[in-house]
Amino acid sequence: MGGLSEASGFHDVLDRLPCLRLTGDVRLENDGGFIQAALDLTHSCETLDASNYTGVRITVCGNGEKYSVHLRTSDNVWSWQSYRAYFTAGADWKIFELPFEGLCASSAGRTHGTGRSSVELGLSL
Repeated sequence: MGGLSEASGFHDVLDRLPCLRLTGDVRLENDGGFIQAALDLTHSCETLDASNYTGVRITVCGNGEKYSVHLRTSDNVWSWQSYRAYFTAGADWKIFELPFEGLCASSAGRTHGTGRSSVELGLSL
């Protein structure tokens, strides 16, 4: 969480669908401007071997704002590095298919071209 922003992430049921619900107040003071929730993709907190997958599918609904999914791999040495995909979460549930090949490498908010097929990843939404 950046600066003075406040957030809450919790498991919930919305429209009879189980979900991870992220709520908060984004504030720009004190170099802020974002809230986030992170998920472990394995039960053992180990890195997921995603070599048999071509991407990530997420089902979202929201407030019409632009959001991003950050995937981290063993290529990401620093905590601010990730591969990212962007989407707008409208009021109705929508499925987004995010292929690994379409992800953009990012370092401290700057993108560096497209991602590549990843074999190990973590998810931050």
